[in-house]
Amino acid sequence: MNFNQLIVPARVLANAKADSRKRALEVLSELLSKDQPDLSQAEVMQGLVSRERLGSTAIGGGIAVPHGRAAGITQVIGALIRLNEPVDYGAEDNVPVDLMFAILVPLECTDAHAQLVSQITLRLSDPEVRRCLRGAKTSKALYACFTEDVNHARDMQVGLRA
Repeated sequence: MNFNQLIVPARVLANAKADSRKRALEVLSELLSKDQPDLSQAEVMQGLVSRERLGSTAIGGGIAVPHGRAAGITQVIGALIRLNEPVDYGAEDNVPVDLMFAILVPLECTDAHAQLVSQITLRLSDPEVRRCLRGAKTSKALYACFTEDVNHARDMQVGLRA
């Protein structure tokens, strides 16, 4: 999967401030609706919260992959945040969440998006990717850690710090 088709730099935020699961979902909702003229932040939030009511989307290790459906979009879109401080997310391993990748799919989308969630979960489960994401100082570096080769992204971070 080419993750560059799913997220754009404008929907990635390092050092996001949120003191609860709800506030973290609001931040993601704001990012997801930002460049979607036919989609409101409230609609996105409703889609994410509806899914969360079925059970926590925390996958363990401080990571959550909230996802939902929304009218007003024609393709799957995603957003990525790293929180300044981890929040309790009801994870089975009881580890607070600091990395979140949200996915929003069109209402008419089939269950094929479940494969996408699996691919994102697999990417976020890679220890090198997690290390890179947690070490990213900027949103640009966070984007690179997720969408590019981890070694290239790490080299970029070193260049950003210099």
